[in-house]
Amino acid sequence: MGSTLALLSAVLFAAAALLVRRGMQGSNAATATVISIAANLLTMWTLALAVGAIERITLRPALTLLLAGMFAPALARLTYYESINIIGVARASTISNTTPIFNAVMAVPVLGETVSWRLAVGTVLVVVGLVLTVRPDRATPTDRPWAGALLALNTAVMASISFMLRKLGLRMLPDPAVASALTVTGSLITLLPYVWLRSR
Repeated sequence: MGSTLALLSAVLFAAAALLVRRGMQGSNAATATVISIAANLLTMWTLALAVGAIERITLRPALTLLLAGMFAPALARLTYYESINIIGVARASTISNTTPIFNAVMAVPVLGETVSWRLAVGTVLVVVGLVLTVRPDRATPTDRPWAGALLALNTAVMASISFMLRKLGLRMLPDPAVASALTVTGSLITLLPYVWLRSR
């Protein structure tokens, strides 16, 4: 069952990336990010009100989760959508999915976790895949602009920071529905001033 859900999740992520690529043909990364996060906000708060324990929210975990939302989905999704616009869905998705590298590096000092040899080997393989993805082809040297690759890599870094903060927030507020709603709220709070300034 777990494998089936994981595969379904991967399919949905791929479908979302393709829809974003299509939607940005008449828009930009900032607008696409705000629209997607606004949809997330409505969904997550509906879920939180239905099954979450809203009364358990306190200041410290709330601020931690709001801060997590600033990094991802807000900043991470913004750079991810922009990287899709520059280098396409396949490359942007591959590079941005290097999040486990940064998770493994940060989990030890931040969360006190240990790195097993399997995780270390997996991290090395992810790095090798990243190098093969971003290395320009000789035949088409401009086919993979470094700007797009760096934006996608930044997506992975921002997501990793957010995951660390979410883990800390969940230790204080062990309610996934409410935690998700607070995280998405932090994203929208971050993005709205950016979109307003950009429009001016």
